[in-house]
Amino acid sequence: MVFWRQVQYPKIFDKVTHYFGVLGFALFDVGSLKCLFGWSYFDKLLFITLAPFGCIAIIALGINLYCFLYRDDKAKLSCKVLATYWILFFIYVVLPSISSFVITYFSCVRFDGGNRRKYDLEVLAVELSVKCNSRRYKKWIPYAASMIAMSCVVKGDT
Repeated sequence: MVFWRQVQYPKIFDKVTHYFGVLGFALFDVGSLKCLFGWSYFDKLLFITLAPFGCIAIIALGINLYCFLYRDDKAKLSCKVLATYWILFFIYVVLPSISSFVITYFSCVRFDGGNRRKYDLEVLAVELSVKCNSRRYKKWIPYAASMIAMSCVVKGDT
């Protein structure tokens, strides 16, 4: 038994993430988007939380177009069951990555300036350019909280 690993993921999840890792692709690792497109942390947050909806729409549209080719109702039904499977599998694979990225939004680090204040600077732990007491950060709190709530609903937590 391995004690250092706290979460035991199902084997299929480990396989999928392993294959993406072998290909040099991390699920929703968009750290380089800042360099490529000049995106801010908030742009990345929006992309990471909304891109799966686009992917699901593409999967559903593609499979429904493929299912449209069948004339038999039983074949169409089995094709739609297949579409549902792939959509649920996609959600199952990407949800942990999305949830962990959104949860880090609430992880702020305090730096002491040494001049007898409680702290001088409070920034986001994963993006030190974002101040946790700024207006922009506070405006995005309801969005991040709603994305966490949505992931709990999708996952089935209450």
